[in-house]
Amino acid sequence: MIRVLVADHQPIVSYGIRMFFENSTDVKIVNTASSAKQLLDYLKNQIQMLFSCP
Repeated sequence: MIRVLVADHQPIVSYGIRMFFENSTDVKIVNTASSAKQLLDYLKNQIQMLFSCP
């Protein structure tokens, strides 16, 4: 299982990525971050993959 943190400041982008992987058996969205602080706080817990849109 790949654990993913979705990081984007626009909620619609985060929502779209979450919905894309919603039914995946290989990917689990573990959290979302809408700010750099939220992202850095979560990264301390070692995630496997990060999706970020500029």
